[in-house]
Amino acid sequence: MIQDAPDLSQYVSLDCEASGLEPPARTYPVSVGLCFPDLTTRHWLIRPAEAWLDWPWDPAAETIHGISRELLQSKGLPVEQVAVELADVVAGRTCVSDSDRDIGWIRTLYRAAGQDGAPFPHQEWHNVLEATAKARVSSAIAGLALIDDAVHGARRRFPPTHRADEDARTVMATLRLIAGLDP
Repeated sequence: MIQDAPDLSQYVSLDCEASGLEPPARTYPVSVGLCFPDLTTRHWLIRPAEAWLDWPWDPAAETIHGISRELLQSKGLPVEQVAVELADVVAGRTCVSDSDRDIGWIRTLYRAAGQDGAPFPHQEWHNVLEATAKARVSSAIAGLALIDDAVHGARRRFPPTHRADEDARTVMATLRLIAGLDP
């Protein structure tokens, strides 16, 4: 049954790069990126909080995202500043991400900034994908095909780079393709 499509203007996609590959216990976000429905992005490098300095640093993660501890110390913003700016930019929207790890790292960021957790809602990406597909096609099989085509199309247009804002753009581009907003 075809349903009403989610209003994509109410969403922002989020992606994090982190100090380690294991989620999120004793790993922390080193960058966070957002993408809006018009495919514009925001990006923050995060200077490690004092409490994180004793946490392990995974060289394999650094190899993947290319962000060094030295870069974070020299160019990263304080966790408190990133937390405030992120909350201001997201205000009134729901975050979606393609990994549960991302929201764990966002919680780690907000705890380090002295808050209990993120001050904005988060919704599972797959739920938004499915709801958006159901608004366009009437069968579950057609919905899965639409999602699969959109994921591949978005990744061809915006290949994942392990840069938080660019990877967030791939997520939003997928939603836009499913919604029929892009050819």
